[in-house]
Amino acid sequence: MSTHNITDGTGGLDASIRFELDRSENVGVGMRRSLEDFIALLTLFASMADLIAMGVVLAYPSCGRGPFIPYRAGRIDAPAAGPSGVPEPQQDLQTHINKFAQQGFNQQEMIGLVACEHTLGGVRKEDFDVTGNETFGLFHGSQPYDNTVVTGYLDDTTPNPLVAGTNDTLKSDLRIFSSDGNATIMKILADKSAFDQTCTSFKTRLSVSNDAGNQLVLTTSLRLLNQSTNANRNVTLFYTSNQNGPDSQTFSVSSSSHGPIGSRGGNGFSLKGIPVEFWAFAANINSTTSISKSWFEIDENGGSGNKVVVDNGGDGFSIDQDVVLFDGNRTKRNSIPDAPASGENSLSFDIVVAVRIDKQSSLSRIYIDWFDSFHFDFVSTTGTVDLSLDTGIPPESGYVFYSGTIEKGSVATSLNVHAEFNDGRNVGGLKDEEQG
Repeated sequence: MSTHNITDGTGGLDASIRFELDRSENVGVGMRRSLEDFIALLTLFASMADLIAMGVVLAYPSCGRGPFIPYRAGRIDAPAAGPSGVPEPQQDLQTHINKFAQQGFNQQEMIGLVACEHTLGGVRKEDFDVTGNETFGLFHGSQPYDNTVVTGYLDDTTPNPLVAGTNDTLKSDLRIFSSDGNATIMKILADKSAFDQTCTSFKTRLSVSNDAGNQLVLTTSLRLLNQSTNANRNVTLFYTSNQNGPDSQTFSVSSSSHGPIGSRGGNGFSLKGIPVEFWAFAANINSTTSISKSWFEIDENGGSGNKVVVDNGGDGFSIDQDVVLFDGNRTKRNSIPDAPASGENSLSFDIVVAVRIDKQSSLSRIYIDWFDSFHFDFVSTTGTVDLSLDTGIPPESGYVFYSGTIEKGSVATSLNVHAEFNDGRNVGGLKDEEQG
């Protein structure tokens, strides 16, 4: 998990640890013994990465009243060792900050994550000489899950060997916890309820940091007008990742389906005798590297000769942002009982919006402005609905979900999504002109 690289989408919870046990950063027998426990459960349908994630989900409630961590299967095991980068206790604070930033965690999140990770377990003297005469030093004196790893640190009663151990060089928890003057520890983690919520969020983020599992789906299409039939014709979708500069990558996707469109369904071109050919695409996008723009290439000659590029005059079809996405699949339109037969105020809408997990901590407000023109007095209605985190929807593909309800609307209801962030970035203007 700690090898995840948010920049290129590699590493993460992909079970590459199987090939990395001889690294100095993976010292000790704990990980090997865990893998020995999991190996008997490995099947064609349950990857080792999924089993490791499930182990995390089950460990917390098994060690006392730990928080519920949403679980989603589908991780793909790495075929070889991945990049190194596990934080080690002898490293200095800036190295730790840099390594956690590579995983997508800022300094405050690093503090919270380390505290959550060290609610259970401890340090073996054989691995790190910080436990004095003890062969195994617990992080907070016992194994049941609670937040005494934090409260004990604050009242100076902690036995945590990475805070109060015998070797100052290895006091990594002390350096991390105090790195912002104890502000995060005191504000977020000292309260048990807030601690549970924080740990649930972090554990969920770690469990989905698998480059094969963090996928979005881009659905798009290209319509060809007045083209003669050509059995050799092929259309390819190209897109680039959202990284700027020389590291940006280009990907290609073949059409998922294509064919002519008839006059049924309101195709005005066919009604005028203009043939229309429709090419559909569904591209799996790594949500970490995401997408910046797309374009199409038309090959009329079966791979030989010149190709026609459809790229919006050279600019490509750009994706403005992927921080906040309207979730049309989860958004629901509901009929209101006993509503007027005219259709006025006859519908409610349960709106769902996705927010990138790595931007969630800086989100200050997310809301929708809605507009409804379907009124027989010719006076439209408007409103604003603040959205809240929907814990009933597990995080997916690197996103968490916020929801809210428009209580009264109609088939003419439209909306804009707005998000405000503490870093000064605002996202707005995500329109859904036709609900449902």
